Amino acid sequence: MAAILVSTLMGALSPDAAQAACLEFPSLPQQYTTALYIITGTAVSEKYIEGSPDDYFMPGDELKVHVDKVLKGSPPPYLTLFSERSSGMFPLDLSVPYVLFIEQEHGRLMVSNCGDSDYLSKSKNILAAVQRISHLPQNVEAPAHDGIWAAAGQMPNDYGNAQRKDAWSPDHKLVVQEGVYPPKGSDALALVGKHATLLQDILALSPFLEVLWAPDSKSFVVNGSDGGQVGKWGVHFYTVDDEDRPVARDLANLIVPLVRDFPQCDGDAPYTNLGAVAWLNDGKELLVAAEVPGHSPCRNMGAVKAFRISVTSWKVIEQISAAKLRRDWAGVLGPRLQ
Repeated sequence: MAAILVSTLMGALSPDAAQAACLEFPSLPQQYTTALYIITGTAVSEKYIEGSPDDYFMPGDELKVHVDKVLKGSPPPYLTLFSERSSGMFPLDLSVPYVLFIEQEHGRLMVSNCGDSDYLSKSKNILAAVQRISHLPQNVEAPAHDGIWAAAGQMPNDYGNAQRKDAWSPDHKLVVQEGVYPPKGSDALALVGKHATLLQDILALSPFLEVLWAPDSKSFVVNGSDGGQVGKWGVHFYTVDDEDRPVARDLANLIVPLVRDFPQCDGDAPYTNLGAVAWLNDGKELLVAAEVPGHSPCRNMGAVKAFRISVTSWKVIEQISAAKLRRDWAGVLGPRLQ
């Protein structure tokens, strides 16, 4: 996508800034298939609006767009688009025509900044390509995922007759595996390298845990539930020392203060599920999701937000709405977050 100029209200946005959060760019056929509408259109007005009451969206701008030409769908003459004020925003210059691939998410019409929406004056080839693929079918199956919270998550198991699965590090020198280890005498999770070291603080066992290794094989995280899919999920962070022993770090302590008021639940003190989603920036950062448990006393059960953690400074460097998470990091999300 070429450079997009932000409206007067938002200031200038460079192409690099506009696409900073994009881990992948969908192909044009994929964009055509997932778009509710494809139009050429012109924004005629905008106004600031607050985030959604359920915290799915952060505050942003509401843009009234005149439909100049329809390329897909049957839109009304004017559309109301939402652009969240985050690194995933797609702002529009007023009175300037665009080609827009429009999707509906959580009741709002939006344009992704990770696709081919752009100024009409720069979109001659895109318009021609849309015309060529307009015969494509409207259903595309989502890619399969192996993990739970993380698409790349590995689920080690030692089920009797089932094929054994171990979570190997990228350099294939270390492995997190499930098995019977003394002194516990029953199934447990361990890091195996020069030594076999029990991960004492993890109560979960397959299929309610997953392992996500850092690209440099020097750290890993384990997502686990102490009570099945509806139990309390936690994320455990480990670095590996020179003797291949795991050293735990308290990742939850960084996030819990930021989600204390996130669950809107009656009755007992609520908790928030946590799960690691992906390593970012060559393992220097970690993307972690927070989820309100699916319990009936929680008025916003299932609500999600996320956090980008700097592993080097051990700080939360960005809070991410559910909309931005699912829009900009769709390719790394496990089925629980899709």
